[in-house]
Amino acid sequence: MRKTLIAAFVCLSLLSGCSKNTDIFSFADATGVEINNILSISVSLGVEYSSTQPYYGDYSFLDTKYIKDDFNVYNEFLDYSKQESDAICLHVTTDILLETYPTQNYTFNLYISKSSHYLYYGVSSDYSFRSLNKISKKTIDLLLKQNGDNDEYSLTANKPSNSNISPDFPSSGWYKKGTKISYKVEIVTDVTFYSYLNNEILQCYKDDGVLGGYKYYEFIMPEQGSTLTLTTDKYYVDREYHFNELFPWVSSLDEKNIKGIRIEDGYIGVNPETATPTISYSEDKRDISYNLSVLNEPLKKANYDVAGGSYRKVYFILEESEYCISVNNGKILWNDFSSYQYFRFDRTPTISFAISYPKA
Repeated sequence: MRKTLIAAFVCLSLLSGCSKNTDIFSFADATGVEINNILSISVSLGVEYSSTQPYYGDYSFLDTKYIKDDFNVYNEFLDYSKQESDAICLHVTTDILLETYPTQNYTFNLYISKSSHYLYYGVSSDYSFRSLNKISKKTIDLLLKQNGDNDEYSLTANKPSNSNISPDFPSSGWYKKGTKISYKVEIVTDVTFYSYLNNEILQCYKDDGVLGGYKYYEFIMPEQGSTLTLTTDKYYVDREYHFNELFPWVSSLDEKNIKGIRIEDGYIGVNPETATPTISYSEDKRDISYNLSVLNEPLKKANYDVAGGSYRKVYFILEESEYCISVNNGKILWNDFSSYQYFRFDRTPTISFAISYPKA
């Protein structure tokens, strides 16, 4: 289960660490966070955030002893009036969620002095925690490794956790530009996997076409830091989508083959046996034309964490069939047998399917 961090608790943890009777502190004593809570570290050559690189080494160098020091991190490293910062900045992201912002991970910075090679965690303007020993040159060289050195570029590789669906999926790390990277993804029942490189979908070059077989992918390492993602989310990329991408049947609709529009309005979470939804129906050409026009509106992916609220089901009635779009609290619902996704109207957020000229 993911952890939640209360900001006040962090402060109390730090204060309790400072009040110990020993002069030696662990990483958890100093920062209030265990090393195994760290999700990722990115590195910048100064205190600015404008240019960072991912760090793919292990975090064992943090598991050292710390002492309390009157070194002022703010004056020494964060004084922007200085011509150049003396610090390598480590931007640490944890798996802990802030209680005040429950969708935001707790993050903090560590600093390595370029001149002394000591690691610092700044607590206040009065003191900081400093590593008892200097950080090794080997670790610093790895931290300082930049894109472009020896024509190597970073690849961040993401796949579903605890999944053996791709036994040879590449590891995050540094790759020479032009390197051919290949992997395969197992074909399984009821789930489709999609591969994206830098938010562009990759097409397999070979497909066994049977359950238990594989789809085969390969790409050439780009001349830039890149991200490879394997996901079951068909709409992984945060871009503009259209109704006919979500519901292919939309492309077959027109004013000639639609007989009428039926809309059902109700409340989410109500017992269906006692619920009394409101039903509207129209065969008026103006209603048909308007609701068809709504299907031309662009959509964007949307977060959805509302337990209750209202729903609207919009039925496009043809002579021998009908199609339905579900709208929960103003968000368009797409789902298949294994997943679901919500979308919002992008260009006109207040637009909605509606009937204005109901049949008498």
